[in-house]
Amino acid sequence: MTDSMTMPQMAIDVAEEESYEVLAALHSGYAYSERWRKIVIAGCRESIRASAAISGQKLSEARIDDLAHLSSAYLSFIEAHLRSRIKFERAFLEKGGLQ
Repeated sequence: MTDSMTMPQMAIDVAEEESYEVLAALHSGYAYSERWRKIVIAGCRESIRASAAISGQKLSEARIDDLAHLSSAYLSFIEAHLRSRIKFERAFLEKGGLQ
């Protein structure tokens, strides 16, 4: 399976974001990043379903879910999220005077 479908893009580049307010919106409390993760994984699943339909493959929902979690779009999201989360944690500690 390939990532032939264009995945939705966030309005900001989370891996490059430096603003504490934006980082907090993404990662604290009722975090926006979890909503975005669900959108990304749903897009990955749809791309895999479409590819399978075009090629005539029959895939179980469990297999589609596994392939979606291994797709380059999802892995890119996870990598960007991790970088952004690290920045948020550092900023949070600095604002609290703990670092």
